[in-house]
Amino acid sequence: MGPQLMDDGTYAILNIVSPRIGLPLIDIVADTGKFIGPILAEPEKFEGKVLSAASGLYTYGEIVQVMSKTSGKTVEYKQVTDNPFRNMPPARADMLLSMMPYLEECGYYGSQTKELVEATVKNAKGKLTTLEEYLAREPLAL
Repeated sequence: MGPQLMDDGTYAILNIVSPRIGLPLIDIVADTGKFIGPILAEPEKFEGKVLSAASGLYTYGEIVQVMSKTSGKTVEYKQVTDNPFRNMPPARADMLLSMMPYLEECGYYGSQTKELVEATVKNAKGKLTTLEEYLAREPLAL
């Protein structure tokens, strides 16, 4: 869920999880092939391995900092206790509400999220897109 305009004119991402959890982000259009190419070139090398494609892990704190820098607007992260997904269809909101505590406790890809992302990044061919580069190319509509 993207930044929401707040009463004071700033923007905020609202969620129930800690601003310190790491979220794996990927530029699907620019970077997917950089992960898939090596697998297709050497399938035996990757047989049976778990790959977790992302350019890196970003905390909500880092995400809003980059959003602020690239948009020129103030974007903050606010951890809330109520349902930040209430404007979504109920089934999707319920799914997100049940998923977020799991992310907090176990990590996006489980307890080895950081290691899986780092190992997968090492196998990618070419420079991966950073969040800052992505947002410079695909600006937020704030």
